[in-house]
Amino acid sequence: MSRRRSFKFFFPIVHVSSKSVFQAMRESWLTLHYPDNFPRPNNLRELELDLTLEAGESLLFFTFFIKAASLLSRFRARIIYIPALHKQYVGIGVRILERAAREATAGFVHKRLKVVKLIGFTGRRTDYKLALHLLEIGRGSLKKIILQPTNDSHGIKIKRVTLIEKRSKQLEAKLPPGAKLVMLYSFKFFLAYNFKYFLNY
Repeated sequence: MSRRRSFKFFFPIVHVSSKSVFQAMRESWLTLHYPDNFPRPNNLRELELDLTLEAGESLLFFTFFIKAASLLSRFRARIIYIPALHKQYVGIGVRILERAAREATAGFVHKRLKVVKLIGFTGRRTDYKLALHLLEIGRGSLKKIILQPTNDSHGIKIKRVTLIEKRSKQLEAKLPPGAKLVMLYSFKFFLAYNFKYFLNY
């Protein structure tokens, strides 16, 4: 099975294949409806997504699940990027998905979502937009958003650390009342974050 994009539910545990995701995206991103071929998350309290996607693709489609799960209190996404294979098509798809997600959740406020965690946060447009969207959706109940950058195969570069620092400050400025932002760094990332102007890569 392709690892390009996959995700899993908890409470209860349900596995959905990449093929199902793509079929649902084709059917749902223009109609703005929850995918008919996905489990109904009526009693879902925790949602965990494992996402492997091309750099530049939108993550906002997956906020459909948060809106559909009215009892959801904890959301976690583990994000892994791979090089874009069809860059000429990414921009169009991103705009369609983001517009659909914004329209589908316009004015929506989740009443129970308390904790959001994004593992693999890079500060790129993709995960930054997702974080912003989650802050907007959770503005009525959110207590904590956790951002956890991870080491990639190319190492930790000063430019990347600076971008993450910039994005985290921008997100912190947009936190809803009573919510806090927590950064979780690996030891190497912690050193780069605090001594970025003195480290040589």
